[in-house]
Amino acid sequence: MKRNDVGYFDIDLDALPPIIELTSTPSGALVTVNDVPRGTTPTSVTGLEATQHKIRLIRPGCAPFLKSVHLRQGEVQSIHGELQCGETR
Repeated sequence: MKRNDVGYFDIDLDALPPIIELTSTPSGALVTVNDVPRGTTPTSVTGLEATQHKIRLIRPGCAPFLKSVHLRQGEVQSIHGELQCGETR
């Protein structure tokens, strides 16, 4: 192919690893996947296997947000955690 040529590519999206896109209110929550720190919200987590994962969003002064997700190959899953923040309960 030369520059500006149009080409078609067959891409098997099922062969791609899954991705989790994480956001939270308020933002800036620590993200753990299977108890391993993976950054702060908002963030995208890659390099995961297609299987069950435990997601936790943690921010001081807020109750933790917990969710279990099952990821499939090629899937992009968006998760938004509404953290309950305020006075100590």
